[in-house]
Amino acid sequence: MNATRCVWILSIIICVARGHVGNDIGQNQKEQDTSADNSTESLSLVTAANREFAFRLYRSLAANPDSQGKNIFFSPVSVSVALAALAVGARGETHRQLFRGLAFNSTWLSQTDVDQAFQSLFEKTKKASNEVTSEGTAVFMDNLFKPQPEFLDTLKKSYFADGFNVDFTKSSESANTINKYVEEKTSGKIDKLVESLDPQQS
Repeated sequence: MNATRCVWILSIIICVARGHVGNDIGQNQKEQDTSADNSTESLSLVTAANREFAFRLYRSLAANPDSQGKNIFFSPVSVSVALAALAVGARGETHRQLFRGLAFNSTWLSQTDVDQAFQSLFEKTKKASNEVTSEGTAVFMDNLFKPQPEFLDTLKKSYFADGFNVDFTKSSESANTINKYVEEKTSGKIDKLVESLDPQQS
């Protein structure tokens, strides 16, 4: 029997950086309907892209010599959520590379479309599930990095994500903060995601 290889991928992002109420009810209803249509279309496009991303990621993991003869388990959506949330704060070539890696076609999908799609996905999943689930997406940023309020608002609204500032020059304390968050969100099933953090990365 082949050994089983489980790849646990949590939606955790570590960012190390220095440095008029409407009078026309009919019009409002039309805008809501249009928004709902756009959200549905965006979700469909993001879902299709996630399938492509899943196959790409699987092929990449399966090609790794350490994976030969072993089973591979991973959650494509968890990885997509983490990278899409990271893309919220990215610009220029970094943003283009994130979209390309996630198989998002920027001709048809904007960052706002992606944000709305994941928000819709989370809301539908929560409504459809009869079981108690725990989910956690977090962005850990260096203390010297001060994110825009709009960035944090989008993370919270669309990705149900938390944003935290930590001092990456204190490697042990930073790792403990991240591990404590992960342990809480996984009900103790994962208590040490991060062994240590290299202060030189900051």
